[in-house]
Amino acid sequence: MASKGALVVHGLVILFFLTGLYDVLLNVEENACEMSYMFEHPEYKQIPMDNDITTKYPRYGLYLYGEGQYFKVVSQLHLEGIPVLYIPGNGGSKNQCRSVASFLLRKAEDRKWDPHFNVFTVDLNEEFVAFYGGTLMDQANFVHHSIKTILKLYESSENIKTKPKSIILVGHSMGGMIARGVFTLPDFDSSTVNTIYTLATPHVHPVFSLDSHIANFYQSVNLFWKENCESLKDVTIFSVSGGDRDFQVHGAATRLSACSNYSLSTVTTAVPRAWVSADHQCAVWCKQIVLAITRSFFDMVDPDTKQISYDPSVRYKAVKYHFKHNSNLPRALTSAKNFKVKLYTSHAMIPTTEIYWTSATRKIGEEVTYYLYDLKTMQNKGKSYIVVKTTTKSERWILACAEPNCQQATDISPEAYLTPKFKVAKINITKMLHRGFSQFIIKTPKHTNTCGQVDANFISSEDLLINYTVTHIFSNLWTLNQGYTMNITVGQTPGKFYHKIKLNGLYSIFHAYKFTLIPNSKTAKPALLEVQSSDQSSFTYAENENITVKLHNTEENELPTLHVYTDGSTEYKIRVKVQFVQLLGQILRFHGSVLPTMFALNAMLAISYQLKILLSEGKCLSTTEAHGISAKPYKIQPFVNLVKKLYTYEWFYVAWHNLGLPVPDAFRMDNEFAIWFALMPLVTFLFGAELYAIILLMQTKVIKFFGNQFYRSTKLSSIEDWRPTIVSSTAHSVVLAILGAQCSGFAFAYILLLNFVDLCAFSSIPSVKPSKETQKAENGNLKKSEDNGVTDAKKANEIHELVELDSRATNFNLKLSMHQMWLILTLLSTPTIVAWIKGYSSRAGDPMLASMIFGSILFLLHRQQDASLLPSLSRKIVCRFLYPVTILASMVCLHSIHRLPYFLLSFMSIYVAMQYVGKET
Repeated sequence: MASKGALVVHGLVILFFLTGLYDVLLNVEENACEMSYMFEHPEYKQIPMDNDITTKYPRYGLYLYGEGQYFKVVSQLHLEGIPVLYIPGNGGSKNQCRSVASFLLRKAEDRKWDPHFNVFTVDLNEEFVAFYGGTLMDQANFVHHSIKTILKLYESSENIKTKPKSIILVGHSMGGMIARGVFTLPDFDSSTVNTIYTLATPHVHPVFSLDSHIANFYQSVNLFWKENCESLKDVTIFSVSGGDRDFQVHGAATRLSACSNYSLSTVTTAVPRAWVSADHQCAVWCKQIVLAITRSFFDMVDPDTKQISYDPSVRYKAVKYHFKHNSNLPRALTSAKNFKVKLYTSHAMIPTTEIYWTSATRKIGEEVTYYLYDLKTMQNKGKSYIVVKTTTKSERWILACAEPNCQQATDISPEAYLTPKFKVAKINITKMLHRGFSQFIIKTPKHTNTCGQVDANFISSEDLLINYTVTHIFSNLWTLNQGYTMNITVGQTPGKFYHKIKLNGLYSIFHAYKFTLIPNSKTAKPALLEVQSSDQSSFTYAENENITVKLHNTEENELPTLHVYTDGSTEYKIRVKVQFVQLLGQILRFHGSVLPTMFALNAMLAISYQLKILLSEGKCLSTTEAHGISAKPYKIQPFVNLVKKLYTYEWFYVAWHNLGLPVPDAFRMDNEFAIWFALMPLVTFLFGAELYAIILLMQTKVIKFFGNQFYRSTKLSSIEDWRPTIVSSTAHSVVLAILGAQCSGFAFAYILLLNFVDLCAFSSIPSVKPSKETQKAENGNLKKSEDNGVTDAKKANEIHELVELDSRATNFNLKLSMHQMWLILTLLSTPTIVAWIKGYSSRAGDPMLASMIFGSILFLLHRQQDASLLPSLSRKIVCRFLYPVTILASMVCLHSIHRLPYFLLSFMSIYVAMQYVGKET
């Protein structure tokens, strides 16, 4: 029985796991996404394709979306618009296109159909390609044929002036990977797709790499885009993740590589005018995101050709404007460089040198007023940056000119960006001087008190950035959960509204800190806090006095910064507190996918220890006891981190690959996925250990219940009557062959069921006849009485019963340990069962076919022999190979779960070999 200290540790680990799970699933912001409704009833016109395509892909279809009168027109396939193809994701429906399609349709109607978009969608049979990758290439090939079919429709149209030569792809979830995967096809013309939008797509790695087809698809797609950067550099590709609400695909997985010159990755919390977190399915219909997509599409259109611009910079600017740097100005203004603004002499022009300037203290004027700053003068005062914000609706509110008395100024308002409360611009004075400007002008509108307020701060390089090192993650313990108060006072200088704080030490993926502004005045106005993680990461805004800072990945070039905007009239102190609940949530959010591997490692360690004690001391511990003793993180953690470190050395890299071993997962999670932290194997191993213990306890209770029912129904008098015969083994072989021919998952499920029945038998049926090996052990304990020369029959019978009881217990314990491995294999093969039921006919084949064949042979061989083993030298030698297999599995299967069956079967084959060798005592 476990000690009180051990129970406390187990209780804490379970509590931490449940706390993290709560944070991932429930402790998220309310869904602030607005529903996007259709304006009329959506209808779909199936597009005819070549006979060889429909014969080859009978499950798939291509459709054209329409509503009302528009559908009646386009259903004749006389198309004149810009083609867009929507690709649904894992289990997704063709109907998911309707949000984007309906908004594009309505915006085109408002513009008198000049231009407009024709939205197509593919029906991919709602296949679960995130878990079964056998049809990924089928889907990619069908999308390729769909692209060619769509473009042919426009070639035959006589009503269109400029026929489209390319198509926009929009992919949700795995649909985004299909869009990128099309480029890897040998006969694909990359010029036919120059723009790709992906919503909540795991680009970097699959959520669960459950089979080799998924792993190979990701490897080929990502490698292709990496090796063909030059030819793909002009493809505009955009990726957006849903933030914390999307617990299926975390932000780090949606990050795009830097291959394309025109790629952009962001989070929905950073999208201007949205600033919301969206769950995985919500990314399809979230109105704020759909509107941004719609607007960016129209801004990509070339006004001459009425098609998507062939200039990648134009397309990228449209994406960047609507999804990252929105200045809340018409696109005509933001597209024009050096847009000139006439300065009217009738408007007052007031020179000023105030460092902290606000229009709130100015006299309300009837006309527009210009406030003029000489940049050279401000630079001589040691000021390097201008931070200016406004709540006005004026389009041209900050200007620059080359001379003090200029008649025309250059509009630099597009350099500002939108926040939830105001527009803000951050301007480098040195760069302005290099551009030839000498004057900076703030334009205030008429009636400032009703039209809004403008504020400006001129800041030196030394005052711009405040460095702060975040507290230790366990600092809440010695601060009694109060956190630390920064030795920084913001708002101390009247008029200074902007403060930038660099968060040193916040570099790990699991870090989570809450920053709270504490005003010195009860009448203080709400402040705005902005967190910027990197140039291509997210902004997270909080309009109240606190904000939680977390990373989306660790590949940032710069540490995150906290930007604080106040009203400039109140002093604040900043309190920093570790968010332990969200810290645990971060671990599960980014590393929950390694738990199946950690469960398997716990199973392997438990049975290794059982066999070690059995061969050395002649007794077999229960699975629970063996797991409690053997499940120690130090048996895994050091080796994982050591190999990750050594892999960076060339000599080790060469030696590792000469052995034919794949790249260590720890190295990939650090360098490719950017989600690694040093204690990850330890924490997730402990979580896996508790999952193993809980599942084992539940199984033991179920087996005990069904074991009693089994004994009553069979009425077998001896466990010997349950031993497999040649006839039963042959029958099971035939059944396994039949089931395996249909689906590997069926065969593994059958093995799991047989093993469960064996466990029920060994848990209930009594033992009477000893086995041959048991007789040998028993004979050594029997002796004739030296006093009367007769056999002590009573004593012999007692020994016989004890030995038989021990043999049955050993068989039960070892079979129960093996049952956990069959359980893992069955769970990993479950996607093949789903694919079989839904009728996926994969040309790639069953990904677990080889594992199923080898596993079936191992099971039959294992079942033929007594699971209990007597000590022997050869068995002890073979047993030593179990631990190295376990360690190697921890190195290459952490995230690559598809490799796990090979290591589990290798492990079991060593145990089966021990059953057949070294039977001498």
